[in-house]
Amino acid sequence: MNVASAMVSTVSGTLGPDALDGASAWVGPGICGNCYGRKEDDPWTIWGMKVFPSEYVILKKKKVYFDLSGIITRQLLESGVCESSVFEVPICTLCGKDIFYSYRGKDEYSNFLLARLLVPGHNSRYWWENDNSDNNENAKFE
Repeated sequence: MNVASAMVSTVSGTLGPDALDGASAWVGPGICGNCYGRKEDDPWTIWGMKVFPSEYVILKKKKVYFDLSGIITRQLLESGVCESSVFEVPICTLCGKDIFYSYRGKDEYSNFLLARLLVPGHNSRYWWENDNSDNNENAKFE
């Protein structure tokens, strides 16, 4: 299971399958596919090349670039979120360091992902925090 499908499963499992009707998902801002490059021989890079669709993975000069926004958007769509309800923010946090703080721009070994989904008609706010573990049970609600 991936980040997006874990969140969609948590929302649907808690509030019922109709909970996503009318919901919107925003992807970004985040690092863009031209900036998020990793060493080709890194074990996590090799794993990513195996699990992510090839159209979101580009190999250039011994580095592999991942389009994380495209990957997350695809995961949302495959999880049943309506395409017209998914919005990508086309701003790169690394290219736009003057506007956004970039974890990867400052420290290659720190990263953080926070995703939030607001479900119309429900008071609960679902969010996902990535703690860099292999545990996909980080979906929470408040």
